[in-house]
Amino acid sequence: MKQKTVTSVLSLIFICFLSVIVAPHAHAEQTSDSAQNDVGYHIYAVLPENQIGDKDSFFNLRMIPGQKQTIEFVIANTSPKDLKFKIELNQAYTNNQGFIDYSEDNKTYNLKDKFKIDKIASCTKEVTVPKQSIKKIPIQISMPAEAFKGEILSGIKVTKVSEEQTGISNQYGYILGLRLTEHDDELKREVQLKKITPAVSFGKTSVVVELLNPQMESYGKLDYKVEIKDDKSGKIVKTKSYKELQMAPNSLYKFAIDWDGEKLIPGDYRMKLTINDKKSNQWMFDKHFAITSKEADEVNEVVIDKTDLLNMKILIIILIVIVILLLIFWKLKKSNKSKA
Repeated sequence: MKQKTVTSVLSLIFICFLSVIVAPHAHAEQTSDSAQNDVGYHIYAVLPENQIGDKDSFFNLRMIPGQKQTIEFVIANTSPKDLKFKIELNQAYTNNQGFIDYSEDNKTYNLKDKFKIDKIASCTKEVTVPKQSIKKIPIQISMPAEAFKGEILSGIKVTKVSEEQTGISNQYGYILGLRLTEHDDELKREVQLKKITPAVSFGKTSVVVELLNPQMESYGKLDYKVEIKDDKSGKIVKTKSYKELQMAPNSLYKFAIDWDGEKLIPGDYRMKLTINDKKSNQWMFDKHFAITSKEADEVNEVVIDKTDLLNMKILIIILIVIVILLLIFWKLKKSNKSKA
């Protein structure tokens, strides 16, 4: 009986301990599943005659300088109630994960204003679609008079506006691609290295390499190999490789080299970076850079201190559990002696 009591108490404490560590992750998964089952709408393109991608479901349009055209896409509300939607036209950019993205109004690095999507295309910013119905949304396109090579790449983002006024609410969004070209001529690909700086990236100690695609063309299937050495000793500090990355036209990619949770050490370093694509292009960079004491301290304080604090909290919880177990064991032992 006593053994069962001890086992039950230990099990209860262990479950409570696990709930502190695991519960947030379980809740996040439940929220995700709930979101997937509650979208209630979808969108699709009404493809015009100047669509050049036979198998594409997004807008891939062949245009001419100065051309004006109205295209349409459809919002289908499959839910049992009227829904309000927010509509955005966003220029393509390279996100911090190294992929082409359209989800934010992210400013392009050096694209001329006349080739930016907000100067070329316009549509309503908000619309209500009745329940169990569809609505066609027109987009007015006015191409710049100046001809261009490459592509103008953007996305039509449609987000359901939540009716909740308080608390945390989910937003469900779809993105429909919009690509505009004037011919099939390919541009000579180019990648430029702008600077290297220590930084916090994805909540980790990192060294960030800013890479620029100056061309009006997107790059895909890029493979990266990087080696960083201590410039004085020649000792290899970090080696990393990444595959199948992308770059949007005229975009700056902040390529983060993860320092694997280690502290940044001030000093002089040398980075060798090689980038290859599937079209036999290769870009090689051999760059010296320095991490100052101030820069290292600023990054380490943000990241390492948080990690140490989390570890300390976990250690305190473990110590509390051990103390409780010892107290239970001591009380049971004392009880047994008194009954003997």
